[in-house]
Amino acid sequence: MIFNTLLAILITGNWPDNGCMNDQEAIWVELISEFGPLYDEMKFNQRLSKVAKLVSSAFGGSKGSK
Repeated sequence: MIFNTLLAILITGNWPDNGCMNDQEAIWVELISEFGPLYDEMKFNQRLSKVAKLVSSAFGGSKGSK
């Protein structure tokens, strides 16, 4: 539930309670400040992995040629 709530905050920009960030429980603000950068890094790493696989397959990386 916590993961889904943090993900929803990041994706939609809507907080669990009414109002802006200052109106939220302190725990949500603290969690999102830690979770946000980790989530961004995870998305970046997934994209990097996809690009690396495409480049590898384009240059025959699985065949050992360079």
